[in-house]
Amino acid sequence: MSSILVDLHLSEAMVNATNEVNDSFIQLSVNRNAAIYKKHGVQEENFRTSFEYYKLQPMEIDSIYTDIIQQLIDIQVKQSSGSFNRNSFKHDTLSQNR
Repeated sequence: MSSILVDLHLSEAMVNATNEVNDSFIQLSVNRNAAIYKKHGVQEENFRTSFEYYKLQPMEIDSIYTDIIQQLIDIQVKQSSGSFNRNSFKHDTLSQNR
C-alpha cells in the first residue's frame, strides 16, 4: 500500500508542479495512475477499496503514512546528494501508457 501511495503522490506532485490544468494533463495523470496500479499488480478498484478501509483505521493509516514520509525523505536525500538514480524510480514505466 505505501509503495503505491508514494508513486501516486509523486505522480500527482509532478502534474501539480506544472501549474497547468487542461485535458492533456488530466489524461496524463489518469495514464500515470493506471501505470502505477499496473506496476504494482493492483486493480484500481481493489486499491480504492483498500484505501477506504484504511481511512477508517486511524492507527493503520498513520503507520502507512509514516512509512510514506520516510520513503519520500529517502528519495529527497538521494536527490540532493546526487546519488538518486531516476531509472530506479522506473519513471519510464509511467510514460509507457501514453
